[in-house]
Amino acid sequence: MRAGKLRNQIVIEQVTETRSATGAFTRAWATFATVPAEKLETKGREFFSGGGQQNATVVEFMMRPLAGLTTKMRITYLGKIYDIKDIADTSGRRRDLHVSCVEGINRG
Repeated sequence: MRAGKLRNQIVIEQVTETRSATGAFTRAWATFATVPAEKLETKGREFFSGGGQQNATVVEFMMRPLAGLTTKMRITYLGKIYDIKDIADTSGRRRDLHVSCVEGINRG
């Protein structure tokens, strides 16, 4: 992957839990990494979630490999939140990652 294509800065976030003095847990999103990426063409798709069919905007980002990246994380880009649905090593040589995301379905 050529570095010139990685023009966009994305923020990858993960859920963190903290325990209050009363023992209750609070969930929040914290920055895992800020990395350069290329935003690929956006597509509209239908998918099944929670027993119902939903329309969603699928966004794909191409980036360099990042240790620890999982589908339990999300990406923030230009004020929008994208849940990570799939991570693929497209070259098979650990040179780049193709990260497929769905816009607007927040996991709290």
